[in-house]
Amino acid sequence: MTVPVARLAACLLLALAASNGAQAAERRFMPIAASPAQRIDVVGTTPVVSANAASFGGGASVLPVSARSSRVLVSVRNLGTKPLAFDAAKVAVDSGGRVLALQAIDSQGHVVKQGKPQAGVPRSSGCLNVKQSAYSSCLEMESRRAELERATAASDASELGPILPGQTRASQYLVDLPRKSGDAPAAMKVTIRVSDEALGFEFREVQ
Repeated sequence: MTVPVARLAACLLLALAASNGAQAAERRFMPIAASPAQRIDVVGTTPVVSANAASFGGGASVLPVSARSSRVLVSVRNLGTKPLAFDAAKVAVDSGGRVLALQAIDSQGHVVKQGKPQAGVPRSSGCLNVKQSAYSSCLEMESRRAELERATAASDASELGPILPGQTRASQYLVDLPRKSGDAPAAMKVTIRVSDEALGFEFREVQ
């Protein structure tokens, strides 16, 4: 079963749209098709490299953040008939054989803690000191806020669960960039491992 690469690239649009503006001292990395099986498409103004393994399809792109870090966007699509386990541990970035520090982040750039979301810390009601006439309205607002927090936790939990057959998941990470070595452009490799398969995507810095 094959999946058009464009569908993988389209999945990255959500993450691309949520990216922050780049800083003046940014460093840019462009994808390189390492084999005929890999394809590069442009989503908006961002090049995305993608390919298919037997059980999953993957795509990756790198967005500039600063002189020291970049945002790595990854897309994984389940091409098989069984759920695929996937989390931040399935993604790695290396440069010249050295593994680079990598952190999963959300669309706002906040670090995502892996594992089951923790229940909120019990807190006392903020309605204890309000006037009696406004007490019931205050309790209703607190109830709605609690429902929103539970819904958010449930959504976070689903993002950490397995990828079902036919589904695609996009995730993003903050990576510490490799140091420059003379005039030679720096290079990075993004590797996605799912089950016993792996897809590797190469990127080279634009001088």
